[in-house]
Amino acid sequence: MNHFQKLEEVMEQLRGENGCPWDREQTHETLKICLMEETAEVLDAIDQCHDPLLIEELGDLLLQVVFHSQIAKEENRFSLKTVVEAITNKLITRHPHVFGDKVCNDAGEVINQWEAIKKSEKKDERKSVLDGIVPHMGTLHLTEKVVNKVRKAEIPVQINQPNAKTIDAINAGNASTEEISELLFSLTAELAKQGIHAEEILRTKTNEFMKQARELEN
Repeated sequence: MNHFQKLEEVMEQLRGENGCPWDREQTHETLKICLMEETAEVLDAIDQCHDPLLIEELGDLLLQVVFHSQIAKEENRFSLKTVVEAITNKLITRHPHVFGDKVCNDAGEVINQWEAIKKSEKKDERKSVLDGIVPHMGTLHLTEKVVNKVRKAEIPVQINQPNAKTIDAINAGNASTEEISELLFSLTAELAKQGIHAEEILRTKTNEFMKQARELEN
């Protein structure tokens, strides 16, 4: 028995007739907040460069995949095996330069090839370049992804440059919410154009701020 099979069996037992009352009550919907929290904890473990913690948090995240798969299996929809087979097939299909005879010379070519293959796979489902972007990601990440998709598709939507006048209005305390949102959007879009991830650099800065606050608190 491999590790995946053992984990699946444990989950089946937890959800079984004589299993855990809490586990048995869960649904896809009730586990959504758990999935978001476990993902955030993995990111935190990565930031801390702490392997024991990262092992633990990756395990918790993996549990969410197994949990959702078990619920679906009980509903005769799909199983963990289906999920594993799907991602395995996707990796092979999306990497013809590794598993086929295609050639990619750098990461940029790999990304373009990935997007082209994905587009051909989804052509009957997606009518817009923005289809498939999920709203549950962080807002800065969402803005960056949307802006990059629009730019790559060469859709002529006007994106204003960050405005110093708005910054002055914010400092004076009389900027409107529309002006503030425009500034945040334009700044994030400009950073995305330069290949800078606003979500990541803001998280890093916030972590630094938290560290300083804790030191002063102590």
